[in-house]
Amino acid sequence: MNFQSHLTGGIIGFFIALAAFRMSNIYIADVIPLEPSHILLYFALFVYMSLFPDVDTDSRIENYTYGAAFVMIIALIYLQMDRYGAIFGAMLCIPKITTHRKLMHNPLTGASLACVVGWFAGADYGVFALGGFATHLILDL
Repeated sequence: MNFQSHLTGGIIGFFIALAAFRMSNIYIADVIPLEPSHILLYFALFVYMSLFPDVDTDSRIENYTYGAAFVMIIALIYLQMDRYGAIFGAMLCIPKITTHRKLMHNPLTGASLACVVGWFAGADYGVFALGGFATHLILDL
């Protein structure tokens, strides 16, 4: 699949996931806040993660990721959060030392990344990160 297909799949997948959470009524509001500000961030994360497995190829998502990462690492250094900048920088090296469709297309990688996102941002964000990553893998079947 190409960038556009994964982008469209990520958008559709997000709205399917959001509808499922809204219909579940199993105390989901305690775990996943569904206010507009959270929904916008969930959307961005879900769609980004639906593109992320192709970060190890010469693609638009690679260019966006490394451009944004540069700005983010500079911001972390400026905020004296060097440890997080180092962790983030090290994580960005991983796709470059693997071959396409090996590590970056592994469900365990998606689960691991979702755990890292959940650790930094909260479990609710980890759930949407995993959903986006899974959407990419499903579309590649």
